[in-house]
Amino acid sequence: MSLDLTLMPFAGVADHCHFSNTVLRCQTNCRDLFEEIGAEITHTTTHSVEYVNKMAETKPQRGLVPKNFACYKAKIPDGTMEGEEYYGEVQEDAYGNPLPYLTVRILLKFKNHPGVLRHKIHQAIWAYLEHLDLDTKVAIFFH
Repeated sequence: MSLDLTLMPFAGVADHCHFSNTVLRCQTNCRDLFEEIGAEITHTTTHSVEYVNKMAETKPQRGLVPKNFACYKAKIPDGTMEGEEYYGEVQEDAYGNPLPYLTVRILLKFKNHPGVLRHKIHQAIWAYLEHLDLDTKVAIFFH
């Protein structure tokens, strides 16, 4: 099974920005990089309940996209173009998992990862990310 990744930065850092007009398609099957990004998504804290509650008051660095998140990875449910991508609401990736996000701050940790450095397209994607606000959420779409 191949594992591909598309990054979709939210349009801004404001709480009402629940959409992305940008689609950054990573090179096909760069499993080492994609698995490490996946590990960041599932990263959990083992701190006390008080610590977790305090962190919830700050800007979260990872989570699930809001229910009304829209991007260019939606599928047309019926009609002649069934299965084609279009702009619409998306809640899960191609594997049926809830669609997560990471902030640019977290993704920039991978700037010097071998999976980024060995592909010019990945280098360009991370250069693009460097110019965004560090608190910008980026939807992580595995397919």
